[in-house]
Amino acid sequence: LVFILSIAAFAISVTMYCDESKAHFVGTHEAMGLALMLLVTFQAANGMFRPPAAPKTESTAQSSALVKARSPDGSDDEMGTEVSFVPPPPPPETSLSLKNEPGSTAPTPMGSAHGSLVESNVSPSKSTTKTKKIRAAWESIHKLLGVFLIFIGLWQVQSGIALYSLRFGTTNYSYVFWWCIGAFAAVVLGLTVYIRVKDV
Repeated sequence: LVFILSIAAFAISVTMYCDESKAHFVGTHEAMGLALMLLVTFQAANGMFRPPAAPKTESTAQSSALVKARSPDGSDDEMGTEVSFVPPPPPPETSLSLKNEPGSTAPTPMGSAHGSLVESNVSPSKSTTKTKKIRAAWESIHKLLGVFLIFIGLWQVQSGIALYSLRFGTTNYSYVFWWCIGAFAAVVLGLTVYIRVKDV
């Protein structure tokens, strides 16, 4: 929607200059409008061709948890381990003792009402790591450019209001524009703080 409105505003301004037989993009406001139009076009195209997000691992799809392995002394291991929930085996027909006989080396069965935990090392592939880095870089550029366009667009509007007042001899209502922007920003900030405090 923003891109469509930007094209409409740009087309109207260029058409008006053509009707008056004036040179295009000579003043600061006009040159900034052209640069803003090009950046908005780039931003829209950049959003359409965004890189794909990193694929979810099989453990994530199966809702497994990623925890840190602990060594016998209680310290955290450097490598994370994937802990997957394994359903408990069906109960046997005859009751079996889960305790080992004295001197026996046989492992104690881990099946219980809560299931058993099976650990396996997690080692993300290089392609997944590269995909994450590319997506993170794209998001940073897209967000920074979006914030930059907001501030440049606000400046462009107040510059246009000032030029209009000079050309037609009317009152400069730029202060009204900034009052509206300030009120809108205050409402957005207040709602954001309210939602975050409410969630806490």
